[in-house]
Amino acid sequence: MELANRIWGVNWDQVANRDPQFDVLTTTVYKETTPNIIETLSINLVQAGEGLEMQLAWENALIRVPMK
Repeated sequence: MELANRIWGVNWDQVANRDPQFDVLTTTVYKETTPNIIETLSINLVQAGEGLEMQLAWENALIRVPMK
């Protein structure tokens, strides 16, 4: 495997450096816009129904990842 394929991230051409055989989970999430700017990347676990929601927020973006 080439070095580029072992490094996590996304190339400038927006192609992910990943090997799907090592994926434990994939999901689709949607970006929400926050009314206020969040200076520091924040990762919070919030009670949501009978499970949790991991919330990632930075600048004016909020991503919600449902968890059970």
